[in-house]
Amino acid sequence: MSTLKDVKPKKIALPFNDGTEHELLFTLNALALLEEKYGTVDAAFEELNKGSFRAIRYMLWAAIQHEEQPLTESQVGARIDMASLAEISESLSKAMDAGLPDEEQVKALAASEGTTPPVDPNM
Repeated sequence: MSTLKDVKPKKIALPFNDGTEHELLFTLNALALLEEKYGTVDAAFEELNKGSFRAIRYMLWAAIQHEEQPLTESQVGARIDMASLAEISESLSKAMDAGLPDEEQVKALAASEGTTPPVDPNM
């Protein structure tokens, strides 16, 4: 029997240009940081998709706040290689997707609870 607590977010590894590797993870705190800055998580990703340098740096910073000794936002910016921006944006999107249950997990959870999974209104 699957429950929501069985759905574990996956960390996405991303190398920085200083040779360190950080694991991106959108925890509840990271998502709250995005909401505080952008109003909604969707608005944050809209800025990311526009290629905003500030959004990339901020979201990357928010996604590593779970680390024991996280970097500051300025330190993150100093460790980003401009040639890696596309890879970083993709990794941020993957990290967000990895933190959400996939369709099969939602169906299994709904079945175990005797409920119907929510319907995506965009489908």
